[in-house]
Amino acid sequence: IDVWRAAASQIVFSTSVGLGPTIAFSSYRQKTEPVKKSSVGVCLINSASSLFCSALIFSVLGYMAYEQGVSIEDLEFDGPRLAFEVFPAALTLMPGSNFWALIFFLTLISLGLTSAFAQIENIGTCLSDWGLVYQGKPVPKYMLNGGLIAIVFLGSLIFAT
Repeated sequence: IDVWRAAASQIVFSTSVGLGPTIAFSSYRQKTEPVKKSSVGVCLINSASSLFCSALIFSVLGYMAYEQGVSIEDLEFDGPRLAFEVFPAALTLMPGSNFWALIFFLTLISLGLTSAFAQIENIGTCLSDWGLVYQGKPVPKYMLNGGLIAIVFLGSLIFAT
């Protein structure tokens, strides 16, 4: 039951059900576009990519366990260690490993940036819908998001070493 609970929570987390970015992005769809079609498409693509990634991860972990002569349970890889230890180890075994390593880390950077953009868009959409006004005019979306990015950047500097 714990495995199924963890899997279900991962699906809800990865599709961002009930979180702001999904609702903010859905406000940009055309009014004539069927909601059911879009929703099913997002869920199918999310599930397919999750299944593909899990097959990839477990095959790499199985190979690493075989090479070390231990069982998979004895490998202590979880969370971020999967991305920063298992995948680079697998990429070094591929032909053209430098190219694939570059593509992999560009993908990680892209994932981080798009997540940050989604959160900024979420907050910006809420503030825009709230009706922020400066000198009697609504604040333009680009200025609102630019201000949010500046605030988040300045606030994140305390975490830089």
